[in-house]
Amino acid sequence: MTWTPSDVSRRSWTKADIRAARQIPLQPVLEQLGYRLEPRANDNYAILGQKCGEILIKDHYWHCPGKELAGNAIDFIMLIRGGTFHEAMQLLTQPGRS
Repeated sequence: MTWTPSDVSRRSWTKADIRAARQIPLQPVLEQLGYRLEPRANDNYAILGQKCGEILIKDHYWHCPGKELAGNAIDFIMLIRGGTFHEAMQLLTQPGRS
């Protein structure tokens, strides 16, 4: 089934859906969304010029030292991109994403 934007608010996400979305690697998602990631040491990446300055990316986790913010893929969509939980889940659970 394909979810449309009007369906997003009606979708119930299971705990397994949420757990899986939290573990999705951020690098490919952010590149698909048009972010320019700069490689850093130890398989880390950085995004510059965002709301909180430099954002460091490692696997499914991000950290913004300037604002002492951090989180997983869902949190990034909500806090940095300004999306809702349901928008984050829809984006992260697209077919072929995991």
